Amino acid sequence: MISNTYFQIQICLPWAWGIFVTIFWEIASACSSCSYAFDEEVAAWGDDCPPAFTLYTVTVPVYISTATVFIANAFILLKLKAASNRLAFANDAERRRNGDRIKRIVLQGICQDSTFLVETFMFNYAGGMSDSIMWWFICYSLAWELSHAIDGLIIFLFNARITSKGSGVPTTTKF
Repeated sequence: MISNTYFQIQICLPWAWGIFVTIFWEIASACSSCSYAFDEEVAAWGDDCPPAFTLYTVTVPVYISTATVFIANAFILLKLKAASNRLAFANDAERRRNGDRIKRIVLQGICQDSTFLVETFMFNYAGGMSDSIMWWFICYSLAWELSHAIDGLIIFLFNARITSKGSGVPTTTKF
């Protein structure tokens, strides 16, 4: 259906981007004389870096990688839809079900990527809106934990739905 090149790009691009960003963080923090330390009072990691450092080393790379993933998801959606349109289906309802499944997979990717945009906003911008220790805990620790929990829930809900749709056996997801 889709050549292995797309899957190789989908796997290798995040790894290459992660390596690049990690090296960039190491070099930038050494040049800016930044250090990170865990602050027990607010139960979060803190740094003594200038605000521009956080902008260029965290926020911009996260937004660039998220935009790249959104574009890749749109491209994959178009390729899957084009491949799906070339396939022979028994009837029109089967074609619609296949199209809906493709849309759900792409929607899952977009939902998961959006959780990390919220996490980045909370960590980099919302944390500075108040000097309250409780607000810092919410922005720096709780937002991170919740974004990963929501990410896992998205994976669980979408995969449970796809599995139940593909098996032909009516199943329900119980919590």
